[in-house]
Amino acid sequence: MRKSSFSIVILLLLHSFLTVKAFSAGNAIDMVKLKVLSERWLANGCVADDWCSGADITHSGHVDLIDYAFLAANREPFASNPNPSDGSAYAPINTVLEWIPGSEAQSHNIYFGTDFNDVNDANSTVTLGVYKGNYSYSVTDYNTNGLDPNTIYYLRIHEIDSSTNYKGEVSSFRRGRNNDITFFFVADTHYSKSP
Repeated sequence: MRKSSFSIVILLLLHSFLTVKAFSAGNAIDMVKLKVLSERWLANGCVADDWCSGADITHSGHVDLIDYAFLAANREPFASNPNPSDGSAYAPINTVLEWIPGSEAQSHNIYFGTDFNDVNDANSTVTLGVYKGNYSYSVTDYNTNGLDPNTIYYLRIHEIDSSTNYKGEVSSFRRGRNNDITFFFVADTHYSKSP
């Protein structure tokens, strides 16, 4: 493909970038990073001391669609995409919580419980009974070891890097009834009269 044909691709990518979840803290579109990426588009020879002014996000040695995809993906410093998703109903009894780590995270503090305020306000010092520990970056799940039926649960992942803490938003989900799926067996009985 020639460079001139990439102008349409850049416009399409810009449009899709503006419609996906924002990259930077506070959910504001990081136009500076997008500008650098577009200025260095298709650059080659990116090296470790500069990585083409930061446009070579994946450190592959060149700036391409993979760098754009990485930028456009949810790469904010906060944990995201909790599973069960925020507002889910009827989570299974043995739910394992999962999330996508923030882009800068070196570890996570996990807060999980049944009181929104406790989960929102707790920290690693004032645990309020909901602090579940600090886990390495590679850990992106937490086993709940069973949930009580008809209960709303709250989750917050607090990302930590070498110099900054990123307090995550609280998400919630509901553990359904004891029998999430109820089967009804109906007997179809036919009676006949004898003459």
